[in-house]
Amino acid sequence: MGTLTSDLRTSLRSLALRPAFTTVAVLTLALGIGANSAIFSVVHAVLLRPLPYGEPERLIRMTNVAPNLNNMEMASGADYLEWRDGSRTLESVAAWDGSSSFTLTGAEEPERIQGSRVSASFLPTLGVRPARGRGILPQEERLNGGRVAVVTDRFWQRLFGSDTRFEPKPLELDNETYTIVGVLPRGFLFPRNPEVDVLVPLALDETVERGRQRMSLLQLIGKLKPGVSLAQARAELDAIKSRSEAEALAREEEAADAGPPMGPPPGPPPGPGGGGSQIRIMVGRGPGGPGGPGGPGGGPRMGLPERVLEVTSLREWLVGDIRPALLMMLGAVGFVLLIACANVANLLLARATSRRREIAIRAALGAGRGRIARLLLTESALLGLLGGACGLVLALAAIRPLVALMPSGLADGLFRQVEIGIDGPVLAFTLAVSLATGLLFGLAPALSASRPDLQDPLKEAGRGRSGAARGLLVAAEVALAVVLLVGAGLLLRSFLRLQAVDPGFRPERVLTLAVDLGSGGYPSPASQATFFSELTRRVRALPGVESVSFGDAMPLTSISMIRRGFFMEGRPPLPREEQPQVAVVAVGPGYFGTLGVRLTRGRGIEPGDSANGLSVAVVSESMARHFWGDEDPVGRRFQAGGPQSTWTTVVGVAADVKQTGLESDSLQTQMYRPFLQDPRPFGFLAVRTRSDPAALTASVRREVQALDRHRPVYDVATLEERLATSVADRRFNLLLLGIFALVALALAAVGLYGVLAYAVSERTHEIGIRMALGARRESVLGLIIRQGVGLVAAGLAIGLLASIFVGRLLAGSLYGVPATDPVTFAAISLALLTVALLSSWLPARRATQVDPTVALRQE
Repeated sequence: MGTLTSDLRTSLRSLALRPAFTTVAVLTLALGIGANSAIFSVVHAVLLRPLPYGEPERLIRMTNVAPNLNNMEMASGADYLEWRDGSRTLESVAAWDGSSSFTLTGAEEPERIQGSRVSASFLPTLGVRPARGRGILPQEERLNGGRVAVVTDRFWQRLFGSDTRFEPKPLELDNETYTIVGVLPRGFLFPRNPEVDVLVPLALDETVERGRQRMSLLQLIGKLKPGVSLAQARAELDAIKSRSEAEALAREEEAADAGPPMGPPPGPPPGPGGGGSQIRIMVGRGPGGPGGPGGPGGGPRMGLPERVLEVTSLREWLVGDIRPALLMMLGAVGFVLLIACANVANLLLARATSRRREIAIRAALGAGRGRIARLLLTESALLGLLGGACGLVLALAAIRPLVALMPSGLADGLFRQVEIGIDGPVLAFTLAVSLATGLLFGLAPALSASRPDLQDPLKEAGRGRSGAARGLLVAAEVALAVVLLVGAGLLLRSFLRLQAVDPGFRPERVLTLAVDLGSGGYPSPASQATFFSELTRRVRALPGVESVSFGDAMPLTSISMIRRGFFMEGRPPLPREEQPQVAVVAVGPGYFGTLGVRLTRGRGIEPGDSANGLSVAVVSESMARHFWGDEDPVGRRFQAGGPQSTWTTVVGVAADVKQTGLESDSLQTQMYRPFLQDPRPFGFLAVRTRSDPAALTASVRREVQALDRHRPVYDVATLEERLATSVADRRFNLLLLGIFALVALALAAVGLYGVLAYAVSERTHEIGIRMALGARRESVLGLIIRQGVGLVAAGLAIGLLASIFVGRLLAGSLYGVPATDPVTFAAISLALLTVALLSSWLPARRATQVDPTVALRQE
């Protein structure tokens, strides 16, 4: 202990005597350690910290995936009931409708709030008890079982203040009175929806659900019994599902009609942060068959869509999508830390060379190699701890901006639900990294300096002993920087490609907002159509409005209906596997002009396309190509949903619209129906303006309230904002990786400059002799620059080889760019060589200014 104390005192005194060296080394380490601590705090909070539920390792999530419906998840009410009653491997099963939302009525101004209809087993399965009051009782889950609600702590505080006393209170939702019977614990984490404030009973009609006359799309979780594995539960649930679907298929084959709707009735689209499925699937019998094309009762039946059981842990469901991006960021900051360590190791090697006389004297006085190495490692460990302390301060300052930069929808808002900060595990990580980096960057200098030649300090040859080691460290820095730069370059190229994608509409100067009519007052389709027609007329009269329309969906929002099973008049029916999923959008007159969707043939939806008029539709180019090939579909007729459905006439063809995102092509097969012929109890209003669309938000909201003060306005955003949000995840990943790559490049450039500058100072005598013997300044300049470029070229070659592997890891995150994109690799190589020239030029220029007489006199 006494020896360690002595080494610490000596190390502190040595560092204090060289403040410039100490400051540069500590700040370099602080940059690397701080970045690692900040990213690790996010990784720990999201990936490593236990979920805030009871026995979270036993919680699983179950669903069915429909491969022929774009892998859409579709666990149903029947699945819930059958797994709840039939499973022997699960302790409990819970369900919720993640797409629920309510209108908070009874106040001066209606408000749209996020909620969820949950089974009585929801909170018990999660192991969550209300902090006040109680949860939902099993008898309240039945039809007409009572209107009760459990609310979040933040919602209770907002409505009733900080009064800790609890007693049941009324809550008016959708013009119906509920009773608040419980308040959830503060910080309650609702799975994949941070905005949920109200839980009400999931009242299923068990007879209807078990008969699969309707499929309510639900989210399902379960709790494994002790000792039961995920594989055992999956096998049992799959057996129950297979048996149930076989029975359902037998019942369907006995049915004579075209097939019932599969999915919930159209409901309002979710507000910001809303989860769950808003898709109503219409799957009818395929046309054709023994009775002839479209004949009565003919055709191969589409049946229930093929469904593949998927069972995962709850944690995997919550964070599986974000895990690769977080681990990529952690790896990136790890590279930055390694480069910082290499820089500090270079500083220590240079300093060890300047301390040769001191080391030689210690050795001459009897200090052994181990004693000298321990002293130098103590000094480097102290530098590491000082860098860690400063890095912790940087991490504290960086976490809040880092979380603020994260897109609101990242990991379904999980980052808005968990507390991210510097806690015990993050402190332990920072301490471990600080000590590890101290030993890492101090090991090579300590080993080098602990082998002193007592005569070397008096000899010129001894000056270049550590040059090779410092050169290797610079090459390693460059290689690590190349990997980060190539990764950032690939993401940048991919992002630019994505930004160049034609979305199929013109987003500039378009305001969109949602209005819900489902809370009473508009029970009939005619009243719903009248409301939106009148609202359109009022908004069109506002100053600054260029055009206005409405629809049940806007580009880059959820789709309320998908259909399969189409019969085209005069054409043979398509086989089931070739039947596309068609997104059905109900729109008002002027929709295409307002959104800037190009009509390639025919006309759009017009005011005359009313409920009493001819059933018409505008189809997308993809749908026209799929069903009619190169023929003009305008004037052609088709049936959607089976041979018993109404004939619909195509009146126009519209350009494909990226309905669910710039990357997604799955829902470009679209059909636009007149809203007046297919009204919905909700809708989006689209307003194209002559100036800033956001400035009209208050005026449009006033018009809605003037028409009906009970209608809430929500999900307000411009189309440009929706477009930006659709690529927010990619932009965030690019921003972080780009910052880390630039930091790595700067550190590598500084390291190269430092090595060359020190080499010039060591070779002053040699350069003086060269110039005294007639060497030109240009040759001396070239000598130093070649040395720098050679180091960078070696690191560049190694880095490019490693980048091929990294590119393959990033392949799933790229759009329109190959993992080994030659443009990116060439641009990074050119940039690195340019940096090498700039970093080498200053030391080389200093070398050309050496005065031979002064250099020789110094020796």
